[in-house]
Amino acid sequence: MISDSTIWIEWVPNISVGRDPAFIESIKASFDLVPDLYLLHTDQGADVNRTVLTVVGTRKSLRKGILQLLSMLENKISMQLHRGTHPRLGALDVSPFIPLNEKDKPEVIKWVKELAREVSEKFNFPVFLYEDSASAEHRRNLADIRRGEYEGLELKIRDPEWLPDFGNVFHPGLGATVMGVRSFLIAYNVNLATRDISIARSMASRLRDRESAGTKYSIPGLKAIGWYLKTEGICQVSTNITNIDLATPLKVFDRCKELATVFKTKVTGSELIGLIPHRNVDAMLENRFSDTVELTRYLGLDFADISDIKNRTIEYQVYRISNRELFREKFEMT
Repeated sequence: MISDSTIWIEWVPNISVGRDPAFIESIKASFDLVPDLYLLHTDQGADVNRTVLTVVGTRKSLRKGILQLLSMLENKISMQLHRGTHPRLGALDVSPFIPLNEKDKPEVIKWVKELAREVSEKFNFPVFLYEDSASAEHRRNLADIRRGEYEGLELKIRDPEWLPDFGNVFHPGLGATVMGVRSFLIAYNVNLATRDISIARSMASRLRDRESAGTKYSIPGLKAIGWYLKTEGICQVSTNITNIDLATPLKVFDRCKELATVFKTKVTGSELIGLIPHRNVDAMLENRFSDTVELTRYLGLDFADISDIKNRTIEYQVYRISNRELFREKFEMT
């Protein structure tokens, strides 16, 4: 049972496995055996060969969870054989930790550094620290650390500028992991009625914060790439909203609709990966939509089997599994 006095942390491991449902189920089963470890959501992507798990736990339970996960990944997969469209450095590609209470961040940063050292030594592989845990300013951004991907990792870790924070031995099976404390992030993808990946990539470049800052379509606090989903036969603009106070999925969706007309295509729906903070949903509602169901329909989230975006908020999911001890005032059930 969750207690308000405990430090509770969201953990969002992104693993380079998306085409092995049985293995994903075995990971979920192993998490179920850890006290105070709650798996809130799973997003498994066969096209990108990647799964995103959304977990909440204590420092003790999360430590056990990551050790179990890395052990299972080491025994099951090899990055030498991995193929997928999503950028990646390793089997546990990125492992962010987000304190549910902002005031706990300094303590969680200290703990994550200790945990990163431990997992690096135990599995004898490189670990990079990023975001609020970064050891240098040029290491804050995940895309910069991941540049060159797994195929370039063996050379990258020999570069003095990119020595791993922990571990300097190339591990051909696990690759490397990027760990750190960050603020809430929203992973959100917009569907396009086209198979032309150059259109998705061009739209993404116009939306990105760093490359198009200050231009007509750019959105502050947004990272974006374009890719093709073979299973669905569509392209997507895939985004990470890294500053949820500056951007919302609604803003991304509307801006993509504007850009789609420029490129003579259409937006057909969208996809939310993982969970979203409730305050970001409130910001989207404003006075434009009567409720979260209307907002959900406008965004075309039925593509992701979402009928009410409220059910995909972090607070609602923690409330649902926590015996009414957290966020009670926001989600009283009748």
